[in-house]
Amino acid sequence: MTTTRGAWTLAWCGIAGAAVANGGLRERVLVPRLGTLRAHQVSTGVLVTTIVATASVLQRRHPLPDRTTALRVGLGWSAGTLAFELGAGAVRGLPLSDLVADYDLRAGRLWGFVPLTMAVAPVLVERISRRRPAG
Repeated sequence: MTTTRGAWTLAWCGIAGAAVANGGLRERVLVPRLGTLRAHQVSTGVLVTTIVATASVLQRRHPLPDRTTALRVGLGWSAGTLAFELGAGAVRGLPLSDLVADYDLRAGRLWGFVPLTMAVAPVLVERISRRRPAG
């Protein structure tokens, strides 16, 4: 039997794997068809949707008991995401300036919504589940 904490931690690992696959799909399929910026935007939208959908399913199967727990999970997911991205960028030899550029909304880069969604999705789905009658 999986604990709530274990389920949400495992889900983050699944989302990280989905993010890697999403990035590969973006580079191989979307960039040639849409160009770099538009492919980045579409890919970010797909990942944000995946995060929210995953949190929604998890909240039904392994509900977070309260807002404090949801906030801790969200902050953990977000911190893990940022650490993963910075670590992967370092392993690939990317300069920090390239990684930071993905967060520049003025340039149309939307990647900042990924760690933001990681932080708020658990809180959002926990709050919605408290307002919805059981059944």
